Amino acid sequence: SSGINAEYGQHAFFDVKVLNPNSASYAKLTTEKVYTNAERAKRALYNDRIQHIERGTFTPLIFSVTGGIGPEAKTFIRILCQKIAHKSQQDYSNVSNFVKCKISFAIRRMVLLCIRGTRTKKNNNIVNEDDFEFGCFESRLI
Repeated sequence: SSGINAEYGQHAFFDVKVLNPNSASYAKLTTEKVYTNAERAKRALYNDRIQHIERGTFTPLIFSVTGGIGPEAKTFIRILCQKIAHKSQQDYSNVSNFVKCKISFAIRRMVLLCIRGTRTKKNNNIVNEDDFEFGCFESRLI
């Protein structure tokens, strides 16, 4: 079950993994098999504890450095975007583009930090992240 479907008051836990499907250790596997194996491994590590001790739900979010998304992460993003679009009364397509763009840039930022480390101070620009249409317009997504 996906963590986004947690009952009211129930905690939803997520674990993010970013992998390189082109690495030598995955050479004999298809990309989909790499994602499902990574999801299965995360579930084996955390699912029982979260369900029985924390009384919550767990969703592994698997992404690749090449832009791919695991099956459970796809489902999570779709449901999340639907809920945000409904609650904020925005177009689903704008919300989906905005969320996917934010995730993509967060992964790229993380990969760059892992490769070269930090070189600058944190940017403290104040941006209203709830304005999906403005975010999509500024990102030139629409």
